Order: sequence, then C-alpha cells, then structure tokens
Amino acid sequence: MRKKAGMAMVSVEQCNSYYPDKTHYALQKSLQYIRFNPPRGRKVLLKPNIIGQNTPEQATTTHPGIIDAVCRYFSKHGCSISIGVSWAFCQGAITLRESAANMLMRGMRHILKL
Repeated sequence: MRKKAGMAMVSVEQCNSYYPDKTHYALQKSLQYIRFNPPRGRKVLLKPNIIGQNTPEQATTTHPGIIDAVCRYFSKHGCSISIGVSWAFCQGAITLRESAANMLMRGMRHILKL
C-alpha cells in the first residue's frame, strides 16, 4: 500500500514473521512502492532502537530480523553498513565490546562482526 503524506511517501507492507527471507522481501517490496533508489557504494548508518537488556521476544527493541533485512538490502546494493547504538537504560555497558556483547544477547549475533 502506498500513501502520500504531504511531500513524503509512506509504504506499509504486512509481514507475519521475522524469518530473514520474509522480512527482506517485505522491506524490498515496501521500498519499491515508494520508488526508493538505494545509494550505491555509499556508507549507511543504521540506528536501531535498543532499550536496556531486553530480548526480541519482549518487543521493546528493533527486532534483529528487521536489522538483518535492512543490512541485507543495503549490502546487496554495494553499501558499507555501520550500526550505531545509543544505549538507553543499558546497565554496565561501558566499552564497545561490552555493548556488542549486549547486542549478542538480543539475538543479533549473525549481524555483528566482532
């Protein structure tokens, strides 16, 4: 479904699962609807919503399946991807390695390269 909200295009695509192929397909379809052209060869910074040490099942953070789909999408278009985090209420994550360890707890092991 494509709707025009003022000057911005908005697309909503139903996806009933977080399986990687399904989320990637839904993301691709949604971006095609708004005629998004990925910036080939550019650097892309993703900023997922990560709150404390919650798990994906608690539905308070960006699900790893969504982060995976976005990373796959931009990777397929030759982009260099970085994931930026700003921990809200994350207890004890002082160093980058500790922050990465917290992401691993949330099921993002397959996305991170340590």
